[in-house]
Amino acid sequence: MVWGGKKPIQGYPKTVLTVKDDFNSPVLPSHWGWNHQPKADTWSLTERPGYLRLHACVPSEKNDFFKISNILSQRAYRVPHNVVTAKYDLCGMVNDQESGLCHFGQTYCTIGIHQQEGTRVLKFDHSGEIEWGPSIVTTNVWLRSIWNLHGENKYEYSMDGENFISFGEVYPLGWGSYRGDRVGVYNLNHEREQGYVDVEYFNYDSGDKPS
Repeated sequence: MVWGGKKPIQGYPKTVLTVKDDFNSPVLPSHWGWNHQPKADTWSLTERPGYLRLHACVPSEKNDFFKISNILSQRAYRVPHNVVTAKYDLCGMVNDQESGLCHFGQTYCTIGIHQQEGTRVLKFDHSGEIEWGPSIVTTNVWLRSIWNLHGENKYEYSMDGENFISFGEVYPLGWGSYRGDRVGVYNLNHEREQGYVDVEYFNYDSGDKPS
């Protein structure tokens, strides 16, 4: 086992891992992974070309984030600069549906939109500790996660894709278990198998400093 060495390997070019996705391909790239065996009819890259469509499912156990079927994620890097921004189209949401951006490992933390009685509300959930935010009256919403080398994560949201507002407390990423921390998108309905959300893109910028 070699525990250290210079990069890139002599004679080979430096490569950058692919982590961004605009969902224009008919297949998911290999850096994505489902938290469970996916249900084939609850997600699609072709129902609305150029978007990831996630249909809402009821978790196998209520109020258990880790039992949500539709969690699509990738590995979170442990480098000084990390920013994930995802754009959501909420037109397909129905009552009792919740969708958003998540981190999970030994624990979990989410920023999402929860629709109740026709009203969509911003929601922050840190392992069951919930903070409610403002009503979301726009069709599109941008959710962002920012974390550093020490795993200190904070969430932001935007109504226009330009001006972002911080929401929720700082969340310490859980690096434990063989998968480390994961970052991704999730969608569920707390009561019924109804509703969907469209994700237009998932942009992940990481490295030693902002690009």
